[in-house]
Parts: sequence; structure tokens; C-alpha cells
Amino acid sequence: QISFKLEQITFNGVIDLVGDNWVLDYKSDRLMQPADHRFQLWIYAAALNYPNAHIAYLRHDQIHSFTERDLAEISLEANNLSHEIYRGNYIATPTMEKCAYCPYLDFCDDASI
Repeated sequence: QISFKLEQITFNGVIDLVGDNWVLDYKSDRLMQPADHRFQLWIYAAALNYPNAHIAYLRHDQIHSFTERDLAEISLEANNLSHEIYRGNYIATPTMEKCAYCPYLDFCDDASI
């Protein structure tokens, strides 16, 4: 279990598997969309100061890897996003797939379900 603070926001999570310099998260998604999980994997890697992160797509028997360079790019995006969320400047991007599992669905004005 990790706790990672980015500006004024603290993120908590559970890493499925930790290696010498990498983290891995298992996914059973129907579609492989690693970009949808980039922030989660970046936080896991950043919390441990590891240069690599991977997603194991169990339904597809494939692994998607985020390299050190990928994580550096995600870091810039995550820092900007965190700053905007903290300032209250966040625009929802609802989709049927995202909203189906969102814990905020019951009180979200932007939900697409």
C-alpha cells in the first residue's frame, strides 16, 4: 500500500506487484487502454521512485510498459492536472465505460449513464 502526496492532494493505492525497479498492476479490462491507467501507474512508480511501470492485461495475456521517458511525460501531465484539480478547475470527461465504475456517479452532474 502506498500514499503519495502531489501538491495538496494525497493519493492512496495498492500496488499489485513490486520488482527491483518496477511496479506492475493487473487489469482485467475488456479493452487494452493503457492511457486510462497512466496516472495510477505513474503514482505507483513515483511513490517508490522506480523508473518503470507495467500493466498486465490478464484477458489479453499482454503487458504494456511505461518506460522512464513515458513516466517523465506523465509526470508533467499529472502535476498540471493535480494543480488544476486543487484549484477547482477540473472538467469531467464522462463516457459510459468510465462512469460505469466511478465512485462519484451518484452525485455527478456530468455522468453519461
